Order: sequence, then C-alpha cells, then structure tokens
Amino acid sequence: MLDASTAVSWCFEEIQTPYAIGVLDAMSQGLPAHVPHIWPLEVTNALVKAFRRKHITRDELFDYARQIAAFRPFVDLDQPAERAFDQVLALAEGHQLTTYDASCLELAQRLGLPLATVDANLVQADSAARVEIFRPQISGRKVRANKKGSRTKPAIPACLA
Repeated sequence: MLDASTAVSWCFEEIQTPYAIGVLDAMSQGLPAHVPHIWPLEVTNALVKAFRRKHITRDELFDYARQIAAFRPFVDLDQPAERAFDQVLALAEGHQLTTYDASCLELAQRLGLPLATVDANLVQADSAARVEIFRPQISGRKVRANKKGSRTKPAIPACLA
C-alpha cells in the first residue's frame, strides 16, 4: 500500500524524508504497490497544485507524473460507492482522517498489507486500526528533486526514469 503523500514527496527535496526514500528504493527493486482508486487523482492533484504555485514548471509537472506512473501501481477498482459511504467514512470519522487517507487505510485492512506513508495522522490511525506500517531499509540518502524556486530541470531520482 502506498499513500499519495509518500509518492509526491519524491518530487520535492524540502518534503523528502529518509523513510520516503526507503520506500522509493524498495519499489525501485520491484516491491509492488497497491493503491486506492482515488490515488492517481491525489498524486496528480498535488503536482498540479505545485505547478500553479510555480514550484515546478509545466515540463516538470508532466515529467514527474510520467515517472510516478511508471511504477504501475495496482489500482484497486473494488472500492464501490457503498464502501465509501460505509467503511471508508467510518474510518475517516473514527480516526480523524480525510476520506482519501481513510480509503488507503481501508484498502490496507482489506488486503492485509502494510501501508507506506509519511502522513503522521495516517501513521497514528494505522496503529489504532491494527494496520502494519511498511518498514523499508533506510539509507539516509537524498534524491535529486525539485527545490522550491528552482528552474533547473531536476528529475525525480534517476531510478524512476
């Protein structure tokens, strides 16, 4: 399970964490990622926001989106509206999460998979909901990504290319 905040953090050095880089390394070595159906929209929305705030260029917007999509996460299409209005809503209310984050938590519970997230609220909810947090090997390295105000053409890590 991969939370959108973790994938988006790969694009921006100021929000990268050693944990997120460890997740990236694991995925680069073939670890599959499962994501809720809303995940591609969450990721691209975060990138569009960064573009509108002039943190990235139009070229970077599309380049980052292509690189993240290249991981080909398994998008869960078994989250019908009934789940959103029932299990997902209950998790959001019970753990003070957005429904987007609650959809990640619900999928992790349903599939019995650990969740990779840098979101503190989701980490806390995972513990309360008895969902395991993914624990990657952490190297402490940073990846070259966009720095706020940069107009160079940095890439997400070369391993995404």
